[in-house]
Amino acid sequence: MTSAAAGPGRILVVDDHPLYREALVAALVAPGVWLSCESAAGLREAQRRIFGSAPYAVVLSDFKLPDGDGLELLGQVRAHSPGTACVLLSGSDTAQLGARARRMGLRGYLSKALEPHQIVAAVRTVLAGGSCFRDLDDGDSGPALTERQIEVLEHVGQGLSSKEIARELGVSASTVKDHLTLIFVRLGVGTRAEAVARAAALGLIRFDRG
Repeated sequence: MTSAAAGPGRILVVDDHPLYREALVAALVAPGVWLSCESAAGLREAQRRIFGSAPYAVVLSDFKLPDGDGLELLGQVRAHSPGTACVLLSGSDTAQLGARARRMGLRGYLSKALEPHQIVAAVRTVLAGGSCFRDLDDGDSGPALTERQIEVLEHVGQGLSSKEIARELGVSASTVKDHLTLIFVRLGVGTRAEAVARAAALGLIRFDRG
């Protein structure tokens, strides 16, 4: 095993949800950010990349992977390359999981409900030597959506297309699709109808806005 210094700005994103993974990678390599980013869809693919190349500066991994879990992977990364900053991503915030991440010496624990630009900011913090843990002292309060995500879902519930929602909110259609990707991950659903039904059942959305 090697303890070589991590390459500057080189990042690995590990997540089996293709839309979320691609959206996060796109945010990390976007103009003005310019980070070097690679991705893997599971534990074994990530292991091949991690153990078969120079150390990464940051590894972000989802907790739930199809062939293992993110904490297992990040523990291996820390043993293999102590200079690599490890950040755990999760669709279900719990104080217990955050505490485990801290005890393992990870540099961050982030909700997948965060906007891509928020995760980019967290990665920059980690690259600068800081940490990025959410305040989980209040425990697990279930799925949470941002105000903008709620607006998007309410428009979806009214039957609007992504382009129509974009016009209503004054954003691009691709931004609306990014919001929907994060909403699907956060609510654990795969379609717009399921997302609306799930959010309504949880009391997260209403349809009485003018």
